[in-house]
Amino acid sequence: MSIDQLDISEYGPFESYLSKIRQPSYSYDRFVAMVVNLPRQVASHNLYKATFHSDMAVVCEAINLFSRLFPDEGSIRCLDLLKVSDPLIQVCSLNCLMLMEYLCEDIVISLLQTEQDAEVRFTSIEYLAKLGSAKAIDTLQTICEEDDTIDYEGRPIAALSAAAISSINRSKLK
Repeated sequence: MSIDQLDISEYGPFESYLSKIRQPSYSYDRFVAMVVNLPRQVASHNLYKATFHSDMAVVCEAINLFSRLFPDEGSIRCLDLLKVSDPLIQVCSLNCLMLMEYLCEDIVISLLQTEQDAEVRFTSIEYLAKLGSAKAIDTLQTICEEDDTIDYEGRPIAALSAAAISSINRSKLK
């Protein structure tokens, strides 16, 4: 069956296609076009439902599409997913919130203070720096002084935190 014959208004085929979206034989752009052509309520519901999928890659694809196509509902779902204990989901949600420039700095500061995963911490710092969050400077300063962790690429969290403070201070001068 070709994608043009697929009825993605039903969740089963929608979820099935979403789970294969990064395979070469599947067209991401075509799928997005099909989602956009669905009635808003159906598309939003299917994307929301896909954020509960057991495959974290599917959840990330759904979060990404949900926040791009339906920013209001997508941002609310991203905020909910920051509470999930899976670092991949948290990072994906933070990236979507960052791209939308959604202001939730208190939540991200709290996440940064409590989360142990280096990738979540790294992305939280990037988010706060991008938004120029002066409220985060004390937390970022503590990280500079006390954090000796590195992310999976070997980047020191403390160095990113120092760079974020500099970026925030520069943005305050503008």
